[in-house]
Amino acid sequence: MPSLMDLTDRVAIVTGGGTGIGAAVARVFAEHGAEVVITSRNETNLRKVADAVGSAAGKKIAVIASDQTKPDQAHELVRKVADQYGRIDILVNNAGGVNIQLGPGLPSTEAIVDTPVDRWLAMIDLNLNGPFFLTRAVLPHMLHRGKGAIVNHSSGASPGLGGFAGYGAGKAALESLTRASTAGSGSVPTRSTSAPSGPSGHCRPWNRPDSIPACTARSRLSAGAASRRRSRTQLFSSPPTRPAISTGRCSR
Repeated sequence: MPSLMDLTDRVAIVTGGGTGIGAAVARVFAEHGAEVVITSRNETNLRKVADAVGSAAGKKIAVIASDQTKPDQAHELVRKVADQYGRIDILVNNAGGVNIQLGPGLPSTEAIVDTPVDRWLAMIDLNLNGPFFLTRAVLPHMLHRGKGAIVNHSSGASPGLGGFAGYGAGKAALESLTRASTAGSGSVPTRSTSAPSGPSGHCRPWNRPDSIPACTARSRLSAGAASRRRSRTQLFSSPPTRPAISTGRCSR
């Protein structure tokens, strides 16, 4: 029986691939045969992950340093991957985060009245605009080939969580973008899914592969996922009569 996780020769871009969940997704994808490109702003972290994941999976991991919040850099990232591999099958919009991802010394939580405008805008850039820029750049390649998959990493904070207004608002809008991406693909079987990681947005460390597939890959590919959130389709399966969206939740 063929594995539901057979990603042989699929080309996947994973943002935020230098740490945490992004690094774990890269490892899971590589172990199941995908050609993986990890990207983030920190090339040093990317190189470390590429070496570790490459050794564990027995497969070379490509590295491209890029800032997804800059539309020109997002477009250039997609162009480089398409030029190198001739296709893009999967985009995992994993990069995102709370205040501490913006720089050292910032408060972990912040009331709305205490949130500077520039920090609010930075949160929206990181958690919403970056995924939009990449989705916009990659969709033409998927639509041209007639298939593809986009995974947007959301959060349990998306319904609203005190102290995380910018982060939660960005993730809530990302879920709306996910639905719009799916509906906007028309009859072409390009799938988008939103995968929340829990109330605080944190999962287990990337070297715990037992936890990570629940965040992304297995929430999309596992036939045994229970509950009303379970995926009704698998990556690259026959298209449904109408575009579908599915969600998954990571174990903490």
